[in-house]
Amino acid sequence: MKARSPVDAKTARKKPAKKPTARRLRNIALYYLKRFPSSASNLKAVLRRRVLRMTLEDPAPRAEAFGHIDTIVADLVSQGAVNDLVFARGKAYQAAALKKPARKTQMKLAAKGVAKDVIAQVMAETTSEESEFEAALAIARRRRLGPFRTTARDRDTDRKDMGALARAGLSFDVAKKVMAYDDGSAES
Repeated sequence: MKARSPVDAKTARKKPAKKPTARRLRNIALYYLKRFPSSASNLKAVLRRRVLRMTLEDPAPRAEAFGHIDTIVADLVSQGAVNDLVFARGKAYQAAALKKPARKTQMKLAAKGVAKDVIAQVMAETTSEESEFEAALAIARRRRLGPFRTTARDRDTDRKDMGALARAGLSFDVAKKVMAYDDGSAES
């Protein structure tokens, strides 16, 4: 078999995009769910992006395909393949195990389209003040902030460290506790 030259590859015709039929979109959704857990809203967004890519050249079937998306996702929710509560619990427990701040987990779940009441329920189950403080200590230790700083601390570095902890999703009170933390290893 003869290898194609780069010139031939550039001039070769591109295959036309496949039409976004209901069956094709359902298969795309199922394949996506095999690889990634998802909320219903996130799955709709994934399918919408796929439809937009499939209909770049011919936007005529776009409206019909968007109608299929709602039906497909509703069917997957009714079958239990997509469950926002299970998705949120999994993400929250994973974040807690990795010592991630609760506020950051809440923001990520909201970005995935999980309802506020579901987020509140899951966060009440998975977080506590102790776990939030442990997450804050883990962040400070990992980034060498506050009491874990290897260089001398002064007012300016503490202010910068407080900002870094706030950007990591920690509340002011928790960040203050971290900055005041003393693990006893500084004794000589």
